[in-house]
Amino acid sequence: MAIAQTAHFSGYQTIVPNGLADGVEAVAVDGSGNVYIANCVTSQVLRETPGAGGYVESTVPTSGVERACGLTVDRQGNVYITDTGYNQLVKVTFSGG
Repeated sequence: MAIAQTAHFSGYQTIVPNGLADGVEAVAVDGSGNVYIANCVTSQVLRETPGAGGYVESTVPTSGVERACGLTVDRQGNVYITDTGYNQLVKVTFSGG
């Protein structure tokens, strides 16, 4: 028998600006609070960096990626993108953090 549970949260909600709303497949957050958003339709990955009063959006380089359908971030801040178009895992390393 399944038992329904309800979670209650307190705090506030922040809407991250996202130019990729149609086709979003994966979201990951690193230790600095950067939010990474993968879009499987456009093969773009956005990096939303917390700033004064909101987020600053930048594009993660994804050359050689056909379908960015998944991602994760490790403790060093490297981003791993799952490319289902070319059946590969792509590691993106940012210089200077």
